[in-house]
Amino acid sequence: AKSAEGRSFVVSTMFGNSAALPLLYATALFEDQPKLLAGMVSMISFFLLGWTPTFWAWGYSLLVGSQHTETKPLMGPQTVTDRINATVNSETFKRIFSLPFLGSILGVILGVVPGLRNLVVLPTSPFSMFFDALRNIGQAYTPCSVLVVAGSLLAGAKKSTERRNTGNFAARIATISMVRFAVLPAVTWAMLRWMRIAGYTLSPTLCFVTLLQSTMPSAQNSVLMLQLEGMPNEAEVLARMLLFIYAISIIPVSIVISLAMGYSGLTIQ
Repeated sequence: AKSAEGRSFVVSTMFGNSAALPLLYATALFEDQPKLLAGMVSMISFFLLGWTPTFWAWGYSLLVGSQHTETKPLMGPQTVTDRINATVNSETFKRIFSLPFLGSILGVILGVVPGLRNLVVLPTSPFSMFFDALRNIGQAYTPCSVLVVAGSLLAGAKKSTERRNTGNFAARIATISMVRFAVLPAVTWAMLRWMRIAGYTLSPTLCFVTLLQSTMPSAQNSVLMLQLEGMPNEAEVLARMLLFIYAISIIPVSIVISLAMGYSGLTIQ
């Protein structure tokens, strides 16, 4: 897609809110079942290990467009140091090795390496206070995302005299909602059904989390990406579109969650 609206449409269709909302729903539904909730949080976290770098590398490039990602080629003789500096300073390198990606890798290292896990992650670890501090800082993720969207909406409200193609705007919202709240959950259910028929053993928790992820509304951080790239007008339009999508999501997400609990056999205590 070459236009800003087209790029926003593609990214909003491809990437859902895979962190804040799934964790919120899981906590609200299974707060009284700590063991089950811990398993869901672990599965959501592992899903984010792949989703986060993909979203911040590929999704970022798709959303902001080539005019914001192109870099100037090196001119004249090039040494090894010049090539390394050019690679490190390139937009592609920055997208791949963004802070969310590095945070994901650091989380894997701390969780997999026994020595580091014993030093940092466990409650009895000597450096657990640093891990607790980082976890507390991470809890600001959701409200910060909400503030970014609200700020963009406020900026859009001040431009009330500017009118856009309402029909095209509504059509994009309807199409994104249809894909995210109907097509993706149906495809995901069909894949889980096929895997069970093929003989694969799928835990109820895995089935529920997979269906939950498939029906989440579009990622809020796409607005943040546009703000970081100095594209406030595009961010305002996308934020208004996300507002409608999140309002529409209340009913279909509730239905899919109910069906997912029935399919997986999970119950609320």
